[in-house]
Amino acid sequence: SSNVIVQPRNRGTAIGVLYSLLHIVERDPDAKVVMLPADHYVRDEATLREALQTALQHVAEQPMRPVLLGLEPEEMDTELGYILPGDVDEQGAHCVRRFVEKPSLREAREIVAAGGLWNTFIVAASAAALINLFLPRHAAMVMEMQVIVSRGLGSGSPTAAWPAIVSMYERLPELDFSRDLLEGREAHLCVVRTPQCGWSDLGTPTRVGETLRRLRPREVRETSARAPFLNLAIQHAQYAQQSRMSTSSVS
Repeated sequence: SSNVIVQPRNRGTAIGVLYSLLHIVERDPDAKVVMLPADHYVRDEATLREALQTALQHVAEQPMRPVLLGLEPEEMDTELGYILPGDVDEQGAHCVRRFVEKPSLREAREIVAAGGLWNTFIVAASAAALINLFLPRHAAMVMEMQVIVSRGLGSGSPTAAWPAIVSMYERLPELDFSRDLLEGREAHLCVVRTPQCGWSDLGTPTRVGETLRRLRPREVRETSARAPFLNLAIQHAQYAQQSRMSTSSVS
């Protein structure tokens, strides 16, 4: 239960990341972390795992430089964010030249032609390096939250700091991890080029349905057994099919 970190309310992805990181560094100031968004599907997990291992090796060499995973695009997608990579460093990662969020179809073609990568928002870094991204603009907020978390964990009671953190969250701004933290800090980041691996962002019902259509029947059965949200999507599709059949028989 001590590994479950609860926010009083949603204040954007950046605040959620910061609150979690401060819990982690309170236990281990030298911690290395991997951020994995929960709404992803990956067909070829071995390819992604290999890219993560490369990213973690880079973090071991340069702990204060966060590493993003950038996927080689499988198609032109105007609903995703892109990373334009720059020069390659000694560890084989690329510097980040620019972020482009949800480009037009024409822009997406140009970005892909220039070597652009899908931004997965999968990040490997030292916890301290990620916290440092907040400091230029939000140092006071970081220090206040750090004091509250430290007092709460130091007291031995998980709920001791809850009133203080609730009060702080009432005053916090909404911050997006990509837009408000990463953009503008490109010089402090790098990206590992990841081969195509059947990755999909399952953030919308449309993407869930598209992923299911690409799977072979055996993969659908195996995946639905592991992932309840995919199982719900399959049940919905079956229900829709049965409804159509019932309508046809009645008419």
